[in-house]
Parts: sequence; C-alpha cells; structure tokens
Amino acid sequence: MPVYEGLDEFFDSAAMPMHWVGPDGTILRANRAELDLLGYRREEYVGRNIAEFHAEPHVIAEILRRLKSGETLREYPARLRRKDGSVKEVRITSNVHWRDQRFIHTRCFTRDVTQTVDYLEGLLEGFVAYDADWVMTYMNAAAERLLNRRRDEVLGKTWHQAFPHAVGNPVDEMYQRVMRTRRPERMEYFYAHYGRWLEISASPVRAGGVAVYFRDISDRETLNRIGRTLASELDFERLLQAVTDAATEVSGAQFGAFFHNVKNEAGESYMLYTLSGVPREAFAKFPMPRNTAVFAPTFSGEHIVRSDDITRDARYGKNAPRRGMPEGHLPVKSYLAVPVVARSGEVHGGLFFGHAEPGVFGERAERLVAGIASQAAIAIDNARLYRSLQESEQRYRAVVESQAELVCRFRLDGTILFANGAYARAAGSTPEAMLGRDFWTFIPQSEHAAVRALLERLTPETPEVRIENRFNTPDGPRWMLWTNRALAFDAQRRLLEAQSTGVDITERRRAEEALRETDRRKDEFLAMLAHELRNPLAPIRNALHLLRVSDGAGPVAAEAREVMERQLIQLIRLVDDLLEVARISRGKIELRRARVDLAGVVASAVETSRPAIDAARHRLEVRLPPAPLHVNGDFVRLSQVVANLLNNAAKYTDPGGRITVSVEREGAEATIRVRDNGIGLTPELLPHIFDMFAQADRARAAGGLGIGLALAKMLVDLHGGRIEARSDGPGRGSEFAVRLPLESTPL
Repeated sequence: MPVYEGLDEFFDSAAMPMHWVGPDGTILRANRAELDLLGYRREEYVGRNIAEFHAEPHVIAEILRRLKSGETLREYPARLRRKDGSVKEVRITSNVHWRDQRFIHTRCFTRDVTQTVDYLEGLLEGFVAYDADWVMTYMNAAAERLLNRRRDEVLGKTWHQAFPHAVGNPVDEMYQRVMRTRRPERMEYFYAHYGRWLEISASPVRAGGVAVYFRDISDRETLNRIGRTLASELDFERLLQAVTDAATEVSGAQFGAFFHNVKNEAGESYMLYTLSGVPREAFAKFPMPRNTAVFAPTFSGEHIVRSDDITRDARYGKNAPRRGMPEGHLPVKSYLAVPVVARSGEVHGGLFFGHAEPGVFGERAERLVAGIASQAAIAIDNARLYRSLQESEQRYRAVVESQAELVCRFRLDGTILFANGAYARAAGSTPEAMLGRDFWTFIPQSEHAAVRALLERLTPETPEVRIENRFNTPDGPRWMLWTNRALAFDAQRRLLEAQSTGVDITERRRAEEALRETDRRKDEFLAMLAHELRNPLAPIRNALHLLRVSDGAGPVAAEAREVMERQLIQLIRLVDDLLEVARISRGKIELRRARVDLAGVVASAVETSRPAIDAARHRLEVRLPPAPLHVNGDFVRLSQVVANLLNNAAKYTDPGGRITVSVEREGAEATIRVRDNGIGLTPELLPHIFDMFAQADRARAAGGLGIGLALAKMLVDLHGGRIEARSDGPGRGSEFAVRLPLESTPL
C-alpha cells in the first residue's frame, strides 16, 4: 500500500479529532472523530471557514496568527460550537505544514475538555490559566465573580495587560517564580485592590503555562482575627462585650445582644446580658427573654434560628401576655439567634441579632456568627478558668501570707514567680520586688550543687523532698528546713516549676549545737573533776604512809598532817563549789539581803584573795569612791563574787603583774571593776567566758574546775545585776565589771 494511503486510513480512523485548515481559514479535511465531536456531516463542515465554528472569533484569529508566524501550539484553549448550538470546551494542538516556505495547511488535533471545564465552572473557587507567553486562556465563573472581571474583557490578554495593578506585587512575584522554576507555590494574601483575603495556588502545566486556583478566605481571616481578640481577653465582662460587638458587626445587624447564664457565690443561676448597637437603656425596662417557642432552641442549645421576618414566623406571638414584642421594643424583622455551647455541652447562653428590614441575615451571616459563637464558647471557658485560677491564687496568697513559714515559687532557672511576705522580709525585700529575681542568690554558692541535686530528685512519682541548708538574709545566714514540692513538669518529665516552704530552724540548730557543746564540756569537766579529785588523794595517801612509819610523832608526822590538811581543804573547796553551783541551778540558795557597803565587800574579797595575789607577787591597787555606795544584797555572796574575780585575775596574770579593783557610781548603778594585765581573752572565748567549765588556759587552771566565773554570774544575776567581760585580745589583759542596782536613798 502506498505510504499516503496508509496515512489517509490512519487520519480517518484515528480516535483523536483532527482537521486541516488552509491559509485562508478554510477547512480542508476533518476525520470522523472531529465530525462526531461537533455533530456535523462531512459536507456541512469541510469547505467552510473554521471561524464559523469557533464561539469566540478572537480566539481563532489569534490561533491562525500564531500558526502563520511559525509557532507550534500545544493545548491551546478554545470553544467550538456544535450543530445543536451547545459549546464544547477544547484544547487545540497544531502546527503548519510548509512547502517551499509556503503555508500549505495546518495539522490540528482537538481534545475535548468539556467535562473538565464543566467541573471548573461549577467550582466556588476561582480558576484561571495562562499560556507560556502569559496570555490568559481560561477563566471560570467564580473567578469572574471574585475578580469582578468578565471573561471577554481579559481572555487573550497577557497577565499584566489584564491586571496592571498586580505588576510587581507579591502575587506577581509568585507567578513569575512558578513560571521560571516550574515548582508550585501557595500564599495567603490580603489583596487590597479587591478588599479581601485570598488563598492563591499557582502550578505549572505541561503546555508551558501556569494554572492559578484561588478562593476567598476573608471570612476565615475575619474569624481568625476575632478569635485572636477573644483568646487574648481573659476579663469575663470585657470578653462578653467583645463577642457581642464582633458578631453584631460581621452579621450586619442593627443591634445585638448576648444573654448568658452565670452563677453567684451561692451556686444560684441568673442571667446577664451585653448589648451592641443600642444603649443599654433601650432594653432596661424589658424583662429577660423567656423560654418561649422562638427563644427555646437557642437557650437549649438545639440549633440556630434565622428568619427573614420573625413577625411572620409560625412560632412568633404565641405566648401571653404580650403575644409578640412588648410595646416600645426596637422593631425587629430580620432575626438571627445562635446558641453558645461549651465543649462540655453546657449552654453558656445565646447571641441574638435584629434588624428593622427583612431578609438581612443570609447564610454568610449565619456562618460567621456560628463561627464566633464557637470561639466565644472556648474563650468563655478560658475566662472562667482564668477567673477560677485567680480566685484560687488569691485564696492561696491569703493563706501563705498569713503563714510564718517562708514560701517561694520558682522556675528551675531560678526565676521567682511568687514570694510571700515572710520570705520577702527574710530576704530584706518586698513580695512585689521579689518577682523575677534569682532565688539562687539567696543560697550560699557552696550549697548550690547540693540543692540542684535535691531538686533533680523531684519526679512525678516523688514530688516532695526536704533539705536543711543556710539561707542568706540581711542579718546573716539562717538555718532553714525546706520542703520542696514539684508543681509542673514538661513532656520529658523534667521539672519546670517548684515551691519551697521554709521553716526557720536557726534557734533549734543553735540549741542543738549548744547541747553538743555542753555535752562536750560536761565530758571534759568529768575528766577534769576526776583528775582534780585524784590529785589530793595521792599526797594524802603518802602522808598516811609517813604517819604509819613514823608512829605519828616527830617532824615527819607533823609535815604529813599539814599536807593532809591542805589537800583536805582543796577537796572541801572543790566539793563546795560543786554544791554551790548545784544549789543555785536548782534555786535552793537564799540570799541574806541587807544594806551593804561595797567598800566592805571589796575589803573582804581582798582579804580572801590576798594569799593568791601575794604568792604570784602581783601589785594590787584598790580604788574606792569618796562616799559609801550601798546596795541591797548578801555581803558574803558579793564578797565571794569579787574574790572569784580577783582569784581569776591572779591565776591568769603572769607573776609580778598588776591587778586593779575599783568601785564607782554610774547612774543608778554601782560598778565593781577588776582589771589585770594578764593573758587576756580570745574573741572566740569571750562570748562563752561565763559558761560552766570554761577556762582561758587549761595549763594555768591547776586546782580549779572552771566554774568560778559561772558561779559569779549566777550570784550577780540573783542580785538583779549583770556581769560583763572585756578584753582587747590575747596578751592584753582583761576587765570584768559587776553592775548592781544602788539601794534607793530614803527621804
């Protein structure tokens, strides 16, 4: 078979509609598929001008122009008119058969896309198509509506010719990128030219152009904007007003109201309302809406009620006594009511809108108000939760502010979220000033690691741990017992927030330390007492041995008896001191009070202590006032106090030292001072010098138990006086001052 005969058979039997067109537009040839597509017989189609079958003459003119210029067209959109008058949406792929640079005929393939176009025409979203040269080849009906342009105004024009306002804007930039990169893109853009938000998607097509899909998202953005406003408002009353105002505005109502259910502190329900569009006085004289047939679906949360004219609604005017709107009520024709229902199913109330004209509220208004109602329900739940949290916080603060314990809430990074008054006072601050400060600054640096390790032990399973540590205050460190409780964890179970409640245990710790110190001194005292009691026993035993071997006569026996007497006196003195302390401690001692001249007290004490002073070759200076100073006291006990101080000075002053005892008047008190230039007192010992068993230098304390100064203090206390010690440090001597209240001079 010749080649051309085979091609002829292929042309006629091909499933793809095909036709040839001459340079003047005359149809030279068409196959069966082309004729079937348009419903013509061959003689009705072939030989006629192709423009007769195009629904849009400018389109076929553009096709022929581009083909004559040597272009090859691919998937070029066109609309062909069928014999029955209907129109087919097609895509034409064509080029020209040239011979010796002469236009012989076109070779056109026609693809029916009517069903696809019908689908696009049925869309609510806009759709437009541009070819590779930016010429608009298609626009659906939704695009006409959204862009406010007719197809015949823009088809065949380039993108910039049809929409000059778009040149250089973000949409234009996105289209250019898609055409250049052949990758789809999407954007949401407020198109000021159209006054609306559009969601725009642009995608490359195989023929080399760009297809654009877009839809109006203004309502969604409006709801998003309103939702952000409502979500940011936690004040309950302002939230309800914001809901009413926003819904009234978007619905186009003349006035709106939000009737909402609330509960008082007693748990009783009642109704409040907010208004928009009219002053509150417009409704002040009318009763609250009742559960009538019109209002019932809203207050029960059943469904939305929308009426073009509520006065014509079958449910309207059925309830006595008013049978409709009360006299003086604002005129209402158009009516829209939307229930506000929480996620739990609780009906918060209802949004009601009215307009004097009928038919104002359409589906869009209903959809927008329903969206606002959904957002309002969430916002109301949040506001109620916030109010509940505020009330709980207030109760919490009232409780913790009344506590003596230190309470501090903080994040793990140390940021203080709350501190009660006790905590703030301990930190030398105020609760307000404590907010945001770093709580780690109140813990000594040396204890940071231990505290962090303790906080790391807080887990959902172990939400509470305790620790004792020091807490820095303006008055110095205090020992605290902290109860640390976890308040929040993140998704990885890491601690986010904790609360520490501290009890000041400084006095307890000091008492414990004092007890330990007393216990230590008691042990030392017992050891010393055993030693002091044992010391006289050895000489006594030796003396007894000498008496036995000397038959109790002669100078050896006499010396033995003297040793025994001296050691016995020492034992008696030790036992007497112990008994004296015991009696005073138990309150068994009684003072024999009388009018006592302190000069006589000092003279008696000097006489008692003279042997010890002379033995150490000390110089003693006594200074007495020119006039007698009398106190109400026990002469013997006061002499004992001064003698103890003199003995102490003699003992702790190097041989040949200087001791001064003086008596002087200081206001309403008499002061007895005993000074020496002895070994002095260390700063560490000074606060404890009057404690039981305290001794400045154990080596110098031979023959003593360290209770002389403690005994002196007890006796002075019994006289209502006080005793003080002062020293400039080791090697710089000491001074002890006994202050006693002077006896009142009788009138």
